[in-house]
Amino acid sequence: LVPLGWTFDRADAGRMIDALGHCLNTYWNYKESWRGLQVRGMSQDLSWDHAAELYENVLVKAKYQW
Repeated sequence: LVPLGWTFDRADAGRMIDALGHCLNTYWNYKESWRGLQVRGMSQDLSWDHAAELYENVLVKAKYQW
């Protein structure tokens, strides 16, 4: 799995602030890594057609698990 950003495991202000701190640290101190995140993020297919295809795949897999 290629990293596209930062996550936190609970909707908690402290965890979100920690993730934001990691994000800012990368921006300030690791410019090449930051640029890689930008490129990977912008290269994703975020179209409605692609989203619909992924959703349909999930539904088909769920259908055949019964």
